[in-house]
Amino acid sequence: MSDRVAICIPTYLAEAFITQTLTCAQNQTHQNLEIIISVDLSEDRTKDLCLDFASQDPRIRVLIQDSRQGWSQNANCAIKAATSPYFFIYFHDDIISDRYVEIRLQELSAHPKAASVHCDLIEFDLVEDIKPAHNYVGDPLNRVIDFLMTQRGTTLRSLVRKALSRNLYYSQQ
Repeated sequence: MSDRVAICIPTYLAEAFITQTLTCAQNQTHQNLEIIISVDLSEDRTKDLCLDFASQDPRIRVLIQDSRQGWSQNANCAIKAATSPYFFIYFHDDIISDRYVEIRLQELSAHPKAASVHCDLIEFDLVEDIKPAHNYVGDPLNRVIDFLMTQRGTTLRSLVRKALSRNLYYSQQ
């Protein structure tokens, strides 16, 4: 099976930090990547900066939204465009370790029945905190209940096995 990973980056008014985000994505030690950026209708230079990165890196694909999508639909656009067997949502103002994809992929490979894996989240700037990752184990119903009772922002950054998550996103129909 291919170990290609899609990094899905929904953006909106991200001019101030998108360069750092895209640099983190490009610098992953796991290089078998497709980097999909969905640029929601923005009044700043986000689109131009993303297109500039794409012109220099063939792994980057930029989707330009011609109307305001909102976060969920913009993220869905990037996920739907992913062709890799694995993907994760990478927030346009986050910083990830250069080994983020490598480590998450190793974890997912070690657990073939897992749909996704995630890590601790370190918050910085205005609030400094560590939100630890949480294991969701057991039968599907108890995993969903556990998720709903303990959900943290870390799960939104999970590396997901696409084959086990076909209905992860909602269609616009």
